[in-house]
Amino acid sequence: GISREHFKVKYENNALYIMDLNSLNGVSIDGYKIKPMEYIAFQEKSVISFGKCPMTLKIRAVSEAADEAKTVIYS
Repeated sequence: GISREHFKVKYENNALYIMDLNSLNGVSIDGYKIKPMEYIAFQEKSVISFGKCPMTLKIRAVSEAADEAKTVIYS
């Protein structure tokens, strides 16, 4: 399953990063489980799995939030 706060995505220096927020079932990128609480770079076409739920994030837009890292809007 997917936790309420399972992961976080950020866009920085023209790259996408994902972090597992210490979820129960973890996050995998292209079949490799990532360590919790560390940002890992990934490609837009990477297959991201949350527990046993695979999906591909499709980036629609990137905007800059005041005093924060850029916010990624995905579907």
